[in-house]
Amino acid sequence: MEFQDADSGYFDHISYFQKSNGRELVRTAQGIFGLRRKRLASFFNDCPSLADKILNKELKTSYEVATFYNTWKKNQKTY
Repeated sequence: MEFQDADSGYFDHISYFQKSNGRELVRTAQGIFGLRRKRLASFFNDCPSLADKILNKELKTSYEVATFYNTWKKNQKTY
């Protein structure tokens, strides 16, 4: 989500994750504190290896999390 401050004209954004088959939006980070690790690990509980990497601080950015999950999801076999 991107927004513009009415007084200063400064643009800012807030990043969210949403799964393609879901309605839930989860905020990815909390300002200077970085990723919301516990919440993201819970959100991605369908991919235990990703949840572990998030909690163990192996992935540090929202982009890394999204890339890992999307690659994992693409490689899942559907029956």
